[in-house]
Order: sequence, then structure tokens, then C-alpha cells
Amino acid sequence: MPFPQGNSFAFTPVSVRKNAPASPGIYGIFNGSQWIYVGVGEDIQQTLLTHLSDTENCIRRFNPTGFSFELDTEANRRSRQEILIRELGTQCNHQNGNLPQLPWLKAL
Repeated sequence: MPFPQGNSFAFTPVSVRKNAPASPGIYGIFNGSQWIYVGVGEDIQQTLLTHLSDTENCIRRFNPTGFSFELDTEANRRSRQEILIRELGTQCNHQNGNLPQLPWLKAL
């Protein structure tokens, strides 16, 4: 299941500061036609702001326009991240081996 409905915001510094929590969880970055990246962080807001300021990465090449997030515990984040990456078919999670490898999901 993808991110919760109604939980999409513009991928701009103002919107991230206003809408993203300074809490741990999972976030997804997208544009009008595709999911670009799904990540995890201890502080979703700060992690998204870091992505916004990084001009030399895969995410920027796909012209991101929005983000979604969900709060989650550390114990669940990595497995939820992998499920979302596979379900959404992100463009940048496979760069540099950035796709987590959970043995139990390989059988799915």
C-alpha cells in the first residue's frame, strides 16, 4: 500500500518546513508522473531539506515536485521502505546499491 492519501505536499523549502515533521519515519519524493525516491530518516523534515539543497544527485535529475511521508518506528522503517520501493518502482533507490536487501522479501 502506498503512502496515505491526502498526504502529498510541494517539494519546496517552505512546504517542507510547514508540512514535514521533525520526527522519524519514511518519505517519498515524486514528480507529476513517477516516484523518484523513498527514504528513511530520524528527522523527516531535515532529511528532505538536505535533499532540496543537494544539486548533484539522482533525485534532482527527475525534477521532483512533491513529497509524502508516514511516521514509523525504527524497527519497521527499513522493511516498509523496501516494500514501497518495490511497489512504487522508484527511479533513484537502485543507484549506488541504495536498495535495502531483506531476505524475506526476495521470495515475494
